[in-house]
Amino acid sequence: MAAAAEILAILALKRSSASEVTSVPNKLCFAALLLLTTLGLAQDSGRAQTEVRFVEVEPGINLEVVDWGGRGRPVVLLAGLGETAHVYYQFASKLTDAYHVFGITRRGFGASSVPNSGYTASRLADDVVRVLDVMKIDEGVLVGHSVAGEELSAVGARYADRIAGLIYLDAAWDRTYSAPKEEQDRAAKMGIAGQPKAVPGRFDPAHAVRAGVQKPDYDQIRVPALAFYPASRSWQELLPGAPAITDPEKRALAEQVVADVARVRKRMAEAFRSGVAASRVIELPGAGHYLFQTNESDVLREMRLFIEKLPAPRN
Repeated sequence: MAAAAEILAILALKRSSASEVTSVPNKLCFAALLLLTTLGLAQDSGRAQTEVRFVEVEPGINLEVVDWGGRGRPVVLLAGLGETAHVYYQFASKLTDAYHVFGITRRGFGASSVPNSGYTASRLADDVVRVLDVMKIDEGVLVGHSVAGEELSAVGARYADRIAGLIYLDAAWDRTYSAPKEEQDRAAKMGIAGQPKAVPGRFDPAHAVRAGVQKPDYDQIRVPALAFYPASRSWQELLPGAPAITDPEKRALAEQVVADVARVRKRMAEAFRSGVAASRVIELPGAGHYLFQTNESDVLREMRLFIEKLPAPRN
């Protein structure tokens, strides 16, 4: 978890993601990928078996697709930066009673291919739609955590006919936004470090994703959309596990940073609410960035209500 990087991304860093900083992941060799594809079976941290496939989205570029099974409308889960589809293993199991649940690991991470290009929001959205086409997933609901909001907004604006709805899990942010300098300075004084710079000569897919974010085109989204936001009320909720602040001056500064984050959050929520024609915003007081874990029951309840109100599939 990289809460500090998350907060500074919110307050300061133009063209930054709202999630983890990660190094280049280990790559599976071709033979292992072929074996997994042939067998179609993998384990989610020792939990029940799921089916894993690899979908070619461009020549030589394959994405890991996890199929948790289930019946009903398709639900497709997209992870935050540095994560894979398997981050949802526990959450997905709570949805298979009513929906057919899939997860996609974006290019550059986990068992998916790691090309040196193709990390703009538009290209990543094309990857998602290619998976939908190959897997014959029609009128599904896309669910994205954190930086996966980039894919959700791009798919919603360009491929609305391919989906039934969008659900943003602390993901509906304009990552091209840069907060006022005084807010950036306050965050820096609290010791919140910025996103790392790219290392010359070394390709980092996390940096490539951050560099490829785009301003969300909310007014072009023609499907219903639901956005969750964690609403931190204190420094401890904003940065879980942070040591208690005893110095009065620093405590006051921390309270200002919490207020700064709240202002930006409300700005982002209002942009989403006013931009997407059929939208709903839910703020969860005290929730963490991984709100599908910290507030699982709340998220599941509201997701189910949202999905059940969508028009019935045409087929």
